[in-house]
Amino acid sequence: MPDGSIGIEYMGLVYPIARAGRVSLDGRWCYSSEAPVCLDEVDAPLNGETRFWTVDRSGTRPYLFINGSEALLGETLSTFARAKIPVEHHGPSFRESASGLLHDWFLRLDVASAPSDWELEQLLADVSEPAVETDAASPELLMARLRRDHERLGTRLIAAERELANTLATADVKEAELARTRDEADRSKQRLETEAAFLRAGLEALRSEGAAGDEVALADLRTRVDLLSTDRDDALAAWTRAEEIAAQLRLSLEAAHAELTEAAVRPNSPVATGRRQGRADTELQTVMRVLLPGIELVRGSTDFILTEIEDRRDLYGKLRLLVDHPVSVGGKRVHAANGWLEVHMSTGRGRDGRLYYKKREQGWSVLVSDKAAQANDFQWLKTQ
Repeated sequence: MPDGSIGIEYMGLVYPIARAGRVSLDGRWCYSSEAPVCLDEVDAPLNGETRFWTVDRSGTRPYLFINGSEALLGETLSTFARAKIPVEHHGPSFRESASGLLHDWFLRLDVASAPSDWELEQLLADVSEPAVETDAASPELLMARLRRDHERLGTRLIAAERELANTLATADVKEAELARTRDEADRSKQRLETEAAFLRAGLEALRSEGAAGDEVALADLRTRVDLLSTDRDDALAAWTRAEEIAAQLRLSLEAAHAELTEAAVRPNSPVATGRRQGRADTELQTVMRVLLPGIELVRGSTDFILTEIEDRRDLYGKLRLLVDHPVSVGGKRVHAANGWLEVHMSTGRGRDGRLYYKKREQGWSVLVSDKAAQANDFQWLKTQ
């Protein structure tokens, strides 16, 4: 690359290599013409690391990130349970680790009893991806899979309901426009037909009164009749197009209803966690729409709020203050990120929460995160 580092070309762009031979797509990049030296494809990770886990101790609590299947997650949790090492929380990973990479799963460990890197090496040395058939999986693993599938289906159901609401709103607007277009077309058709009838009657009257010799008047009348006929044809064409648009809107509405029905039927094994997640997401969406208009949550803010913030009163208070009196929020400017301001907030466990906001044309763009992801957040803010 231009700075002398090694990168990999992907879809016409060259990205830098991150740890363990991975490629970070969220960082800097350059065009292929700016990195003309092509190397042979490597056969193994550049630093030889092959372990499936990585630990992040940069925040207030240590996090263990895992890449692999749910079965591998279950094996890891069983190993920690046998070693009597408490795990505060675990689940799918929604944000980047300190390395800038995305992982499949996360385990949040207790600060006081978290093992060291050497202890983790010894503890997870014999843990690997289980080679078992689906039918031979443990009940705990099957329950974990069902819970995650239910959460995903719940998310799809919420998205389908939002899409249906947007489709219904759009259909109502289009239907009103279609009705107005149809009425205008009908009025134009009647007016043009009436004027054409009067002109034809006048033409016939002139012919009957022996005015056929006045060729100029007759030619003018014929021209006016032709123009009115053309206008009538255009009005009929516009009315036909309006009918076609109405048919397309009806098909879209039926498809949205079908998708909503399908999404509502699929999650037929409700799990308490999934219901709580759905209610929490519904609550958050309602608060943002009704009490915090003009606030747009960007990047992974919604997932972070639902999974990492235990007490949202401080967050809601700062967002409301941002809507009513932005100067009172007291944020400080983020270095090298044009227009972005930063303010600390409570997550319910400590003051390690971070709220970044920027004024846009109508309202505010807001990123909610924590101190552990600050380095990656700064890199993303600089690109916005």
